[in-house]
Amino acid sequence: MHSAPDVSLASCHFWAANWGLYNASDPTPASLTSAIGHMQRFVADTAGWAHALGLPVALMEYGLGRDAWGKGAGLLAYQPETPVTHRDAYFAAVCTAARDSGYVGTAFWAYAGEARPPKGPSAEQSWTGDPPHEPAGWNSVFDRDASTLDVIRIRC
Repeated sequence: MHSAPDVSLASCHFWAANWGLYNASDPTPASLTSAIGHMQRFVADTAGWAHALGLPVALMEYGLGRDAWGKGAGLLAYQPETPVTHRDAYFAAVCTAARDSGYVGTAFWAYAGEARPPKGPSAEQSWTGDPPHEPAGWNSVFDRDASTLDVIRIRC
């Protein structure tokens, strides 16, 4: 399998919160620092495996929700007005780790643009990029997330 001639790229995903490596309700740096450490080891390991196979590698999915503490608790955690301080630091660390490990690229999940999640319980479908089994807006980067968009533009 590792020598299949039609395989031209290794790819991986890293989901700190989904994998229990980040606590979105912890406003201290502890959980963020731990998640970044796990991500850095994962990126270095997967780069080593891919390069040993002679393949370029890309991080095809990663994300982190908004600051889900204080005013960001509950459904507000998915709204554009909720801060993204931890996400911005995490995205910057992801892009640095990927670049330093020889990745050919990264793709954050997901750009929601002008879409907005519902502000309360709703059966309405919201096209924010999040899959149906996750809350709408959980990992969304909105068009007004200037700081996150700057991190992506400058660091990635």
